[in-house]
Amino acid sequence: MARAVAILGLGRIGQMLAKNLLTHPTVEELRLWSRSERPGFWEELRQANRHRQAIVRMSSPAELGAASHVFLCFSQDYSALVHQKEVADEWAIELDGNLAILRPMLPGWSRVQDRVFIVYTNPVDVLATLLVRALPPGNQVHGFGSSLDTLRLRCLVDPRGLMLGEHGPAMVPVGLGGDRAALEAARAAVVASVRRVTIQQGYTLLAPELATRELLDALCADSPAQLPLSSYDENLGLCLGSPCQVAAWQIQPRPVELNLVEAQMWRESAAKIRAGLELTQA
Repeated sequence: MARAVAILGLGRIGQMLAKNLLTHPTVEELRLWSRSERPGFWEELRQANRHRQAIVRMSSPAELGAASHVFLCFSQDYSALVHQKEVADEWAIELDGNLAILRPMLPGWSRVQDRVFIVYTNPVDVLATLLVRALPPGNQVHGFGSSLDTLRLRCLVDPRGLMLGEHGPAMVPVGLGGDRAALEAARAAVVASVRRVTIQQGYTLLAPELATRELLDALCADSPAQLPLSSYDENLGLCLGSPCQVAAWQIQPRPVELNLVEAQMWRESAAKIRAGLELTQA
């Protein structure tokens, strides 16, 4: 089924998404919006548009047109954060700048219906929750982050694991067995690796692109794939990473089965996200 897809934000992540969406012929129209003009990028899109999809330059985030899926990739400048990552919680620092970008967009979406919003912008779970609360009923919101954390966990620690909960310092390793110390060590290994990359390079891209390709391949396929994505939990009243079934441009959350140690870490992860939400009210 051909469809239109929108990307808001054309930094490294937004450009990577656009490039990968152009490889899927089921995407008929690509709608793009950015806060800053990148003329060379638009010419490069023309060079890579082998399926001749329609590429629409949106003048505002409200011009979603027929886009069924909307990827939020906008972000403040990360360069000021890089050298603070060893001494501060970067998710709290990012919240101020990225929330200031999101809030002006919300009135333009006051009447949207039947869209799927996929949030890449950090802090993913906090902003996804705010989006759920702001959008009219009938829309769906998911956050990208748990799939990326799971890829890192499987490559760095154990290929059997899942990373659920917050996309951040309170992420929850699941399916590894072991006691709390072992799970905390697995989480610490992933967090430390990400920080090493960002301190030395300023950003991460290879792992996000691979995890994104897995998501897009699943969305475009007819056979279901199981991927962890941030989804809204009615009982908790917030979004956090959980298992999802992905296929045919549909995302369906699945129940989470946790042991006692994982469940305690899950509650702590939810508390971390809730604390971030409280900061948005200050």
